[in-house]
Amino acid sequence: MADALSSPASRLRGALGVLVVLAAGCSSPAPRAPIEPNPNPPAEPVAAPTAPDYRVVVTIDDLPLAMRDDYLNDDERRETVDKLVALLTARGIPFVGFFNMVHDEADPSLTQRWLTAPKMVVGNHTWSHPSAHRTPLDAYLADVRRGHEAVVTLRLAQKAVPFRFPYLNQGFDAPTRDAIFAQLDALGSRHAPVTIDTSDWLYARGYLEAVHRGESDEAERWQQAWLWNIQETTIIAEHLADDLFGRLPPQILLLHGNRLNADHLGQALDWYEQRGYRFIDLDEALSDPAYEEADLSTSPTGDSHWLRLRRSRELERPDVLDEAEPATPPQDPAE
Repeated sequence: MADALSSPASRLRGALGVLVVLAAGCSSPAPRAPIEPNPNPPAEPVAAPTAPDYRVVVTIDDLPLAMRDDYLNDDERRETVDKLVALLTARGIPFVGFFNMVHDEADPSLTQRWLTAPKMVVGNHTWSHPSAHRTPLDAYLADVRRGHEAVVTLRLAQKAVPFRFPYLNQGFDAPTRDAIFAQLDALGSRHAPVTIDTSDWLYARGYLEAVHRGESDEAERWQQAWLWNIQETTIIAEHLADDLFGRLPPQILLLHGNRLNADHLGQALDWYEQRGYRFIDLDEALSDPAYEEADLSTSPTGDSHWLRLRRSRELERPDVLDEAEPATPPQDPAE
């Protein structure tokens, strides 16, 4: 019996029986659970965010030289202008120089030095720098016209002369503001607003006084505070623009012709470039739709353009500006 079971035939029959049993067990597989959709499918590839389009126009007010009477002598004045012109020319930066031509009478050579800057556009800052809400309207309009006519002669080939309000004051009330803009239209002069409203003029005075006293540490403190002010006002302008438009239109930087900028403006320009800014001309900036929005605000103070537009948008009834009686400007206690 043991031999029969161990014969090849027996072993073959046994193996076939096992295969039949296995086959029978696999003929009816257990049903699989349905495949549920992935509740967290892989996200579509997201394009990398584009870098902000940082652009800025450099504008310099109160030319040929701010705080003219605070300098020691003509040599210091001329050196200050020469350093600013050399810096901006060497770096190839386009800029607008806004002139108060009344100061040209004291030393015409300062204005002539500015005119050697190949990328400067000349602008009108009025003849004598009056305030729009402290000067009778007729006198202010005459000052605007006189400044325009004097500046036009500096660059006869220039297509148009932009205008910058002294103190950024556009008039205390809507009728005054509208009359000034009507005059600018008649002169073919476009308003050049400010979006980066620095206080470099304030730091420049403290810096110059410290330099004249030979106090280098004090001068350095004023210089550092000046740089922080430029950085802070730039970042504020970026946030305001993004809040208003959901993007970053070109900015317009306000500076003044002074020794602080002559000595240290390169630091500020370096910071702008490190932040990703490109220096552009005024025409490119003003071609942006952000500068086409009407500014309906009025204020006795000088404010940046973005602040004015935010105030303008918040007015519930813009027509009340036309219906209201003109307000009386506050009196300066010193007057």
